[in-house]
Amino acid sequence: MPLGPRRVVRAAAVGGAVHHVNKKRSESAAEDAQAAQDQAVADAEARTRQEMESNQQAQQTATTAGQGDDLEAKLAKLAQLHESGALTDEEFAAAKAKELA
Repeated sequence: MPLGPRRVVRAAAVGGAVHHVNKKRSESAAEDAQAAQDQAVADAEARTRQEMESNQQAQQTATTAGQGDDLEAKLAKLAQLHESGALTDEEFAAAKAKELA
């Protein structure tokens, strides 16, 4: 049985409305997905920056600690030379002052 003109118009209107709603939902879902992806990228960049800062701090700490160990070793060597008599009191004091400067 053929549809009357009113039913055709009504069916077209309903179909158009459904299409419009589905299109809006699809666009909204795409926007939500893009926002989530953008946030994930921003979070990853923030973690990378934090890791880099942490690594730099660790390197600085290691360098400082290494310098402290090196200084301790030099002072111990000077003390050993002084105790053995290889350095006089004045030589030891001068060398020690030079290392501590």
